Amino acid sequence: MLAPYRRILAHPGALAFSALGLFARAEIAMVGLGSVLLVQRTTGSYALGGAAAGTFGLASALASPMIARLADRLGQSRLLRAAAPVHGLLLLAIVLTAVLRAPIAVVLVATALAGASQVSVGSLVRARWALIVDGRDLQVAFAFESVLDEVVFVVGPILVTLLAALVHPAVGLLLAAVTAVAGAMLLARQGRTQPPIGDGSPHPEHDRGPVLRMRGMLVLVAVFFAAGGVFGSAEVAVAAVAKAAGVPAAAGVVLALWATGSMLGGLVYGSVHWRGRMHRRFAAVAVVLAVLTAPMALVPPIPLLAVVFLFAGIAIAPVIATGSTLVETLVPRARLTEGLAWTNTALSLTYALSAGIAGAVIDRAGPGAGFLVPAVAAAAVGVFALIGLPRLVPRGSLPGEPGLSGA
Repeated sequence: MLAPYRRILAHPGALAFSALGLFARAEIAMVGLGSVLLVQRTTGSYALGGAAAGTFGLASALASPMIARLADRLGQSRLLRAAAPVHGLLLLAIVLTAVLRAPIAVVLVATALAGASQVSVGSLVRARWALIVDGRDLQVAFAFESVLDEVVFVVGPILVTLLAALVHPAVGLLLAAVTAVAGAMLLARQGRTQPPIGDGSPHPEHDRGPVLRMRGMLVLVAVFFAAGGVFGSAEVAVAAVAKAAGVPAAAGVVLALWATGSMLGGLVYGSVHWRGRMHRRFAAVAVVLAVLTAPMALVPPIPLLAVVFLFAGIAIAPVIATGSTLVETLVPRARLTEGLAWTNTALSLTYALSAGIAGAVIDRAGPGAGFLVPAVAAAAVGVFALIGLPRLVPRGSLPGEPGLSGA
């Protein structure tokens, strides 16, 4: 099963940029929770902590496509060298304003600026993979990166929580700043795997204009938008149900199994030589995600809920990997980083919004009702993929071409 992963990592420079990309994006699973813990520690309010984390996430999601566009135009190395130190200093500003007990408005400004300066390293790394591999190996590479994303979200929150409990919440954010800056600066040195720099020379007419207006991109963004609603709301719902059952610590176990399911699903998906057209496979895994998530709405006892989450996780990495691969077939190479950033933006936006929606539902109808939100969002993932299926055929492709088969 691991042979395809060994094959892609054997490409010159692949192991280096993938490992450094993992290190650089460790912050994405640390800053949100770290902000909550730090602001709560200094203000006594979880609501204010959540506002800080939400502000960071919203600013990052909105700015990400614009920063990705700069990466395509200026080159990844140039962008990273300029943006990473600024982002690190702004993360430090969050720590200082919170620790010095500045007015909450000042803290929120700091978090907004830090979020807006965050580079979507995952998009940069996937764009590098698209440069050095293609066909089936690109599917393997994107599945591998989706698995690494899950590793980040398993390890990051645990590390931040431990540092907050044993030392101080500020340490988690400081560590996030160090990994973000050091990882980005080291990644910037990997020049030979950097995608070609857009020099402003004329491109074909279909390469111009907003990425979201390109064939199929709105469908992909809608699917990822719904998928983000699954992830954010399910976390809140499982925490509420576990607390109501008197075992709040069980929420961490259930969510860890969810991530484990996704990692296993991603590893298996990437190792299989799938046949058939890529856009149809995307619709299929989207429907599988909807079906496997639906049992959450039944609110089974905690042990069975853990099993449900384990199986529900299986489709997560395949959906993200296949969607990312489709971006590569729908968007011109010169705009690939921007295209990948739009899917990440869609995920990030609803990740935060759905958490608030689930919380409101829980307050009104009880802990178990919160699972209706991820179940409905997952159903939307499948529906959007099926309805938009004709738009996901790669531009300029005919049946039997590699862009359709993914082989």
